[in-house]
Amino acid sequence: MKSKILIIEDSPSFAKYLSDLFSDEYDVTISNEVEHGLVTAATLIPDLILLDIVMPGIDGYSACARLKKADTTRDIPVIFISSLGETQSQTKGLQAGAIDYIVKPINDEIVKAKVRNHIEMRQYFNQIENMSLIDPLTGIGNRRLFQERMDAEIRRMSRSGLPLALFMIDIDYFKQYNDSLGHLEGDKCLKSVATAISDSLKRGGDIVTRFGGEEFAVIAPEVPAEAGKAMAEKIRACVENLRIPHPKSSAAQVVTVSVGGTIHMPGSHFDVCDLIQKADEALYKAKSSGRNRSFMIA
Repeated sequence: MKSKILIIEDSPSFAKYLSDLFSDEYDVTISNEVEHGLVTAATLIPDLILLDIVMPGIDGYSACARLKKADTTRDIPVIFISSLGETQSQTKGLQAGAIDYIVKPINDEIVKAKVRNHIEMRQYFNQIENMSLIDPLTGIGNRRLFQERMDAEIRRMSRSGLPLALFMIDIDYFKQYNDSLGHLEGDKCLKSVATAISDSLKRGGDIVTRFGGEEFAVIAPEVPAEAGKAMAEKIRACVENLRIPHPKSSAAQVVTVSVGGTIHMPGSHFDVCDLIQKADEALYKAKSSGRNRSFMIA
């Protein structure tokens, strides 16, 4: 898949010149107007933005500042391409958040080399960032990803007015499983359970993370109460249906999980800790009621 470049340039002829320069190697999108370019950047999420400075209405400095302020676009590298060659203009551009500054008239090979280097650097840092968000044993998200996603979903929920569901999931009697079968089998069990939970989630916005030890968390935006109950029970059933033998379990003869969930409706103040506490209370109810069951709490 080709990397994506967004060109925000009010001169159609120069924008086409840049597009022709990069189109063999990259997917190029052109915007000849700043506001349209900002909207395009937020939806396209390009790997690099080439931005002119002198444009009608909003100038490139202000556009770059807005890109760097928004959550969705702040990490996209921006290169200014401008006829303003003074040191003061270049300094102002870099201070606005641009990663590089190229003065017109451009040298094609130098510009192509700079763009290639910055895109490769972004891809490298993205790879490192993604690795830091993944639990190495199970291959699903880790606690850091959970926190980042929860923060983002709470902000989104406050804007949309739609509910947000959180499910906490604990493998029943996992210590006994490890003690009787060994940690290697325990690791295999964790991987299988993580996969089963992930497979039970059919909507693109849902995500499972490893919360710690044998505990998992599922974040599910826009889930009403009745759907939440069905979702919690589906998670529980998918793990039980793995039919992994667990001779030391008092809940069943196979590996099972207890699921506690809560759904928060917008309208009152709350934070991530509040939501986790409610889901943990529901999980405690599920475990104290015999395990291998799900429980929802308002």
